[in-house]
Amino acid sequence: MMMIPMILFFMLFVYLFLKLLNSKNLILSDSIASHSKALDILNERFASGEISEEEYKSKKKIILDKI
Repeated sequence: MMMIPMILFFMLFVYLFLKLLNSKNLILSDSIASHSKALDILNERFASGEISEEEYKSKKKIILDKI
């Protein structure tokens, strides 16, 4: 009789733990996507000659250090 509430509690705990992990992964993937977009923009600016190679390398390092 006492086993059913314990099992339900354990299942709830596992469910909430998995939800927490999933939300952390979504946050991480959003962060990676934004860095990827920043690198795309930086690459376009460098390719068009808008920024110098020094500035490109400097900004690229800053973006990659934030990952």
